[in-house]
Amino acid sequence: MAAISVTAASVERISGATKTVTAGATVTAGQPVYKDITDGNAYKAAINTSNLAANVEGIALGGAARTQKFVIQTTGKIDIGATTAAGHPYGVGDAAGEIVEWDTNGASSVQIASGEFGTFLGVGLDTVGTVLLKITPSGKAVA
Repeated sequence: MAAISVTAASVERISGATKTVTAGATVTAGQPVYKDITDGNAYKAAINTSNLAANVEGIALGGAARTQKFVIQTTGKIDIGATTAAGHPYGVGDAAGEIVEWDTNGASSVQIASGEFGTFLGVGLDTVGTVLLKITPSGKAVA
């Protein structure tokens, strides 16, 4: 899957809910994160690791090193800091912390592979980075 190119300094909340979490490892603004059930800390999400790692809690609004607090956005509109496409769906990618545009016309190679856990993040609202977050982990591996 080809990840969108996020400029961390351009990521910002437009509207919607946020919460403060603690980093379990280094996190950069614009990366989707999940909460680890063992230590309660936030880590970069990925769909090819486990159902837990694909269970996104929010998008990082700022960066943090391990044990530092940072804010994530859980709902609403976010400027994801990347070029987006209106009406196109976005989800979590294979690599930890990446966001990908899901295939909308059958011509793209962006697919969720067998054994991966698809997590929908939201829909692009324009071409300047606005995404409406509707975070929805599937909870199921693709057969």
